Amino acid sequence: MSRPVAVAQVGRAHGIRGEVVVHRFGEGDGILDPGSELVGRKGSLEFTVTVESSRPHKRDWIVSFRDVVTRNDAEALAGALLFVEAEVLPPLPEGAYYGFQLVGLRVTTEAGEELGRLEEILETAANDVYVVRGGGEEILLPAIPQVILGVDLEAGVMRVRPLPGLIPSRGDGAGGPEEEP
Repeated sequence: MSRPVAVAQVGRAHGIRGEVVVHRFGEGDGILDPGSELVGRKGSLEFTVTVESSRPHKRDWIVSFRDVVTRNDAEALAGALLFVEAEVLPPLPEGAYYGFQLVGLRVTTEAGEELGRLEEILETAANDVYVVRGGGEEILLPAIPQVILGVDLEAGVMRVRPLPGLIPSRGDGAGGPEEEP
């Protein structure tokens, strides 16, 4: 069974010929290639768009869609989320994951302590940051190899080694294994 995955969001109109600024979630190579079909959702409205052309623009993309030819057409798309079926996403190299595969995973320390669930991924210039919520607190984990030890999609678990000071409820600021006095 297919699962729709949000891969981008339409921003503002760009110019007067129907182009829009699109923010991709993650890399998603090929998602905005000419001829690609995406399902758009804005509120209760659902529609299909076909990419005519795309080009990088700063951290986003400038995209023109078939049948979106005026600035008014483009402005009507602002804020829409764009989806593809999970099966059309290109396979990633070993150890790499799409964000939708990670959101919802249980997050545990290497010692087995439950920290909560990965609920959101923040994209930053340096590295992604995983937002983990559970036990009444929010933990921000940098998505770096020193912190993210492993992902088991079948078990639905991400194993982590939090850096010192990352877990608010640990009064001593330690994020690693407990030390003997």
